[in-house]
Amino acid sequence: MPVNAVLIGMTLHRSKQGSRGKTMLSPEMKQLIVSHTAGMVGTVDDAGKPAVSPKATFFIVDDATIAYGDIRSPGTRRNIAKRPAVEVNFIDVVYRKAVRVTGTVTFIAKSDADVTLLEKFSAEWPNLVSVVSGFVKIKIHAAKMIFAGLRSRCNGRRTPCGKPGQIECALVRPQTRSRPCKRLRTPKTQRLRLRGIQL
Repeated sequence: MPVNAVLIGMTLHRSKQGSRGKTMLSPEMKQLIVSHTAGMVGTVDDAGKPAVSPKATFFIVDDATIAYGDIRSPGTRRNIAKRPAVEVNFIDVVYRKAVRVTGTVTFIAKSDADVTLLEKFSAEWPNLVSVVSGFVKIKIHAAKMIFAGLRSRCNGRRTPCGKPGQIECALVRPQTRSRPCKRLRTPKTQRLRLRGIQL
């Protein structure tokens, strides 16, 4: 699939791979994960239904591994014990982009965790070391950057305009010129209320 192909209003960018085909997290992916550590973990329950649970203690182990500290997740623990395949989404709602990670998990009790894992978790979540029961380590098989359909090419960049009084441009498809940003007109009565004028 082309790098900039648009699929159902979303643009997918594949992750980089190492010389041996190993999935690698790109610098952009790492930055988003570090800035938005609440990952939405998708598993499958005993009835075959999808289950999504937010985990807010994620950290990066290496270029092909992420993990989170497990505090109280009986449902997720039960699901991954039988079906270790998971998908995790890290979402930046402001810039309408996300990192989608697919992989296989391994639960490691805190007493069995190696020094590297403990040090990396402690560096990110020093106040939670005493309360975690263990770590859920995810070996990444695939990782993608996802950009929402409504994007802007303002100033030559595919980012939201981010300017007061403006909205995002129309859906931008590859090799298609975008329309200029439109002014977001606010009704006069609303503008007066925002200025503290009672009507």
